[in-house]
Amino acid sequence: MDHEHFVQIAQEADAAFEAGRHDEAAGTFQNLAQSSALPDIDRSMMAINLATVLQKMRADPRQIEWAFDQGIALERRWYRGTVREHKAAWLAQVGRTTEAAALYQQLLAEGWASSGERSRWQHNVTTLAGR
Repeated sequence: MDHEHFVQIAQEADAAFEAGRHDEAAGTFQNLAQSSALPDIDRSMMAINLATVLQKMRADPRQIEWAFDQGIALERRWYRGTVREHKAAWLAQVGRTTEAAALYQQLLAEGWASSGERSRWQHNVTTLAGR
């Protein structure tokens, strides 16, 4: 799939989400996240989008977590932490603070992280410890 086509489909899914057509948006984001025609990093971002739509739909938390975990699996081998960070924020939001802190700690141990990322993650660990 070429970039322009990917962007068009993603924008259509975003428009469906904004219009309240959550099932349509979720289906499209899931298809994009699973498409071997896209690079892993793009697919991992679509997994975040899918998790976001599932949250809005008040889906079973296991479905939301599955979407995050699919994105994490895609980005991990490329030394990225975006999906893990989003999952940690969601875990904190739903009251699973111990698991959220563990993900931030895991991110802090990554050698590739920038100082800005490390600072943000450490702040989040400290904030979670205060809860």
